[in-house]
Amino acid sequence: MAFQVSPGVLVKEIDATNVVPAVSTSDAGFAAAFLWGPADQITSITSEVELAKVFGKPTTTAVEQNWHVASNFLAYAGSLNVVRTLGDDETNASDGSGTAVEGVISDLEGSVTSGGTGHTAGTKATTAGTGVGTGATVLITVDGSGVILTASIVAGGSGYASGDILNITGGTGGTATVDTVTTTTAVGEESKVENTDKFDSTTYADGGATFIARYAGALGNSLLVSVWHQGTFTNWKETINGTDKDLYTLYDRAPNTSAYVLGKNGNTDVNDEIHLVVIDADGKLTGTAGTVLEKYEALSLADDARDAQGNSNFWKDVLRRDSQYIYGTGFWANATSEASWSNHASSDATAFTNLTTGYSVQLANGVDDTADGNSTTNRTVAGKGYNLFDDADTVDIGILMTGVDDSAAAVGEYIIENVAEVRKDCIVTLSPQSSAVIGAGTSASKTATVKTWAESLRSSSYGIADSGWKRTYNRYTDKYIDIPLNGDVAGLCVATDNSNASWWSPAGFSRGQIKNVVKLWLNPAKADRDTLYKDRVNPVVSMPGQGTLLFGDKTLLAKPSAFDRINVRRLFIVLEKSISRAAKSMLFEFNDEFTRSSFRNMVEPFLGGIKAQRGIFDYKVVCDTSNNTGDVIDRNEFVGDIFVKPARSINFIQLNFVAVRTGVAFSEVAGA
Repeated sequence: MAFQVSPGVLVKEIDATNVVPAVSTSDAGFAAAFLWGPADQITSITSEVELAKVFGKPTTTAVEQNWHVASNFLAYAGSLNVVRTLGDDETNASDGSGTAVEGVISDLEGSVTSGGTGHTAGTKATTAGTGVGTGATVLITVDGSGVILTASIVAGGSGYASGDILNITGGTGGTATVDTVTTTTAVGEESKVENTDKFDSTTYADGGATFIARYAGALGNSLLVSVWHQGTFTNWKETINGTDKDLYTLYDRAPNTSAYVLGKNGNTDVNDEIHLVVIDADGKLTGTAGTVLEKYEALSLADDARDAQGNSNFWKDVLRRDSQYIYGTGFWANATSEASWSNHASSDATAFTNLTTGYSVQLANGVDDTADGNSTTNRTVAGKGYNLFDDADTVDIGILMTGVDDSAAAVGEYIIENVAEVRKDCIVTLSPQSSAVIGAGTSASKTATVKTWAESLRSSSYGIADSGWKRTYNRYTDKYIDIPLNGDVAGLCVATDNSNASWWSPAGFSRGQIKNVVKLWLNPAKADRDTLYKDRVNPVVSMPGQGTLLFGDKTLLAKPSAFDRINVRRLFIVLEKSISRAAKSMLFEFNDEFTRSSFRNMVEPFLGGIKAQRGIFDYKVVCDTSNNTGDVIDRNEFVGDIFVKPARSINFIQLNFVAVRTGVAFSEVAGA
């Protein structure tokens, strides 16, 4: 503590209000292929409307099943964290306009490996030490003997390849060399930009494609981008399905010179402004051809331009920041001088006069590869798909659902082993492959196939298996489709969290009602349910007048244990997640009776609250010198033992009816 050495008042504030925090077990995770949207990153979705807006509508057979698994989960409430997975051949649509300048140097990554002699500081020409590139110039610094110390790129030239060596000319002594270079990427007809992070980490060559679709897939081919710079403003129109659409009517005025540029260049008109419109030309995104998706007014061609709020008004930056459909990457083909684009606001009066007519292009060459995107490989590849959920410290989820898994549970098995059992705070719901239940066959034969599938599954309390598939309605295509039930089982867990708590069973007549069911492909009878339940499969059944419901609450744990039930597994997830977060406040404190007492006083009221909510029968917290011995303290450790008697759900009911003679008193009947 701080000691006072003269009279005064020292004020100290001590926070002794630590409590065990509430945690969420309702956020779910899902990875699958979709027709639109960001890929290889987690996106939070809270409704079916938002799912359709962000990831496109389920209008193809390749995506409609998994799309409806996600949609059905959202019908039970909760938040769904979605990862879009791409196939290897999936590409973004682009305009492919202009002449792509390949191999422009964007950076000098290596050091000067040979400094030469007799150089003077300034801009120097280069020759290719390796490769065939030409035209690069560098800015150098030198020491007193003219030996080059550093080099940075001034002009990128063309024709270079990453890793090329540059020779720096102009010295009187030996040749100076720079070890490696990095070149730009020219956006062409086969570009894949998974998400904004990928776009930001890629340098695009001027003169390549002017625009690319924001996301990969064929939906981007429906995008038409129209730009107006100079000329007769009322001539700005587009012809959609044979009908002229006057775009100039969307604006109050023609583009001119922005106030920011006027303030920087001495109030000279240089025509830096453009208007830009994004149109759904084919109606693939909105359902109506010619729908204006976005319009931008008075964007600037000056790369340092700012709007009235101080934000960048450079047209590429605005599209990167605000557009939901496109990125700007290059310059349009009818620019008279690409070299003068992207100048600063203080450039001369001719800097922005090189686009004298409007520019219009419909994007093309966007390719879907959703079948490959839904493959086991792409859904479980390192750093993508379900692996984006593997870090409990950065991603908060309680449920992972597998969706369609026709690879004999390869996806589900992978998630359980590599995500759930690593995190230890989420469950995985999985269903048998479609071939096990869809189509002709008796209930007994389908049950036998599901039983065989279940017997191959690993034993884990973090997995939950159901009995099959349901038929549901796709309102976007006006037809019936078949989807697995694991999204519904996950949804029931969330609905149970909302209505009761995580330690209640999600099964049964009160909480186990399945939504959006036309029919079940396997509706197991009592004998079939007995077979499935013994093999850790929770039957989903339709009962006349009582609906379709989840009729079991087992986990995939094979050995008899309290953890072979869903409610106990989820109870302990809540306990472990909450108390472990609270225990972090004990880190770097002293392992003494004060700290141990603080821990007990924090945990015991929390457990008492769960007991009051019927989650546990009893508990005991041990955190004293019996488990924090001298050896434990000397190893800088802290031990808290928490004993819990979990509440169990009723799975089996026995009712005994006994007939007795009229003259017999009930007190005389055995067991009465």
